[in-house]
Formats: sequence, C-alpha cells, structure tokens
Amino acid sequence: MKENKQTLEIKVQTITSLARQYNCHRKTFLRWIKPIAYKLRYREEKRRGLTIREVKFVYEFLGTPGEKIIIERDEL
Repeated sequence: MKENKQTLEIKVQTITSLARQYNCHRKTFLRWIKPIAYKLRYREEKRRGLTIREVKFVYEFLGTPGEKIIIERDEL
C-alpha cells in the first residue's frame, strides 16, 4: 500500500499565516508559543515575519500543522 506523505516546506512566515496552518486565531497561537517566545526575536527586531530557524522552533514545539494537536488543561 502507498503511504500518503505530505512534504512541509519551511519558509519565512508571519504569525498570522502560521496560526492559519494550525486553524486558530492569531492571539491563541501567540499564547501557544509563549513558552518559546525567548527563542523568537520577532518582537525585539520589529519584524513581521519569522525566519526559517524560528519557524522550525515552532514546528518542533507544536508539531507539524498536519498532526493532531491536543492541549490538556489543568483542572479548573
């Protein structure tokens, strides 16, 4: 049987375009990546896009956009 393998092109992207890939709002996405924000220097340098290196950090932290993302919340 043939496996369906999708290739993911890593390129310079904005926060909004990454949020679209993960099917969430931009503000929600920013909360998700808050733990690795120190690795992403987009605010310090007043850039609109994330570099390829920064996009790789996001993919490593959240998983690739095609994967199922499950976020467990602490007991309320």
